[in-house]
Amino acid sequence: MPSNTDVINGAYEAFGRGDVAAVFAAFAPDLEWTTPEGMKAHGIGGTRKGHAEIGAFFGQLQAVFAELRLEPQEFVESGDRLVVLGTHHMRAPGGTIGTIRFVHSWTVVDGKAIRFEEFYDTAEVNRLLAS
Repeated sequence: MPSNTDVINGAYEAFGRGDVAAVFAAFAPDLEWTTPEGMKAHGIGGTRKGHAEIGAFFGQLQAVFAELRLEPQEFVESGDRLVVLGTHHMRAPGGTIGTIRFVHSWTVVDGKAIRFEEFYDTAEVNRLLAS
C-alpha cells in the first residue's frame, strides 16, 4: 500500500494536471474539507463534506481565481496525519499575481483522505483578490 505521502502527493500532482477524477480517487466519499473562514466572502471559506460539496468548492475556486497552482514543498508524516508545507501561486481575475505560503493538514486512513484543513494568510489573499 502506498504511504500517506504518496497518496496525497499524487492528489497534488493530479490537481496540477487538472485530473479531477484522480484527485477524488484519493478522497474518502465522506471527506471533511475545511478552509479558512476568512475566505467566506468569496464562497471558499468553511467546511464541506463529501465529494459533491468539495467538487462545488473546486468549481468556486475557478470562479474566484484566474489561476491557482499549488506547490507542496515539505511532507511531514506521523501515523494517519500528514502535514504539507507549500506555496500557493495565484492570479486574481484582475491580473495581479501573488504567492502565499500554506499549511495543509491531512488525515489519511486506509489510503484515502478522510479530513483536510488548510491554513494561510487570508488577509493577503483578500488583498490580492481586491486588486
